[in-house]
Amino acid sequence: METLHKDAQKHIGQFVAEDFRTAAVFSKYKIDFCCNGNRSVEAACEKKGIDSNMLLEELESVLSTTTGQSIDYKSWPLDLLAEYIEKTHHRYVEEKIPVLRQF
Repeated sequence: METLHKDAQKHIGQFVAEDFRTAAVFSKYKIDFCCNGNRSVEAACEKKGIDSNMLLEELESVLSTTTGQSIDYKSWPLDLLAEYIEKTHHRYVEEKIPVLRQF
């Protein structure tokens, strides 16, 4: 329970920056993690009338599942990370832009 209380003060944007899979939980509750990501989970839940413990438990569930990847991108030098993003993700983004424009 100590962790849940501590995480209630954590900013929404920080959750998503650390693990993009948490974005699905915030989206489910219509909590803006992009432009309003500088709010704590507790503040966002209070504003929406959502039980913060319930949301935090969902976040914990998402974070506890493994993705099969254990790459620590934060430890990479910036030049390596930039090259990886360019080679790996740009093609994906180019393919998905038409879909994203619908929103």
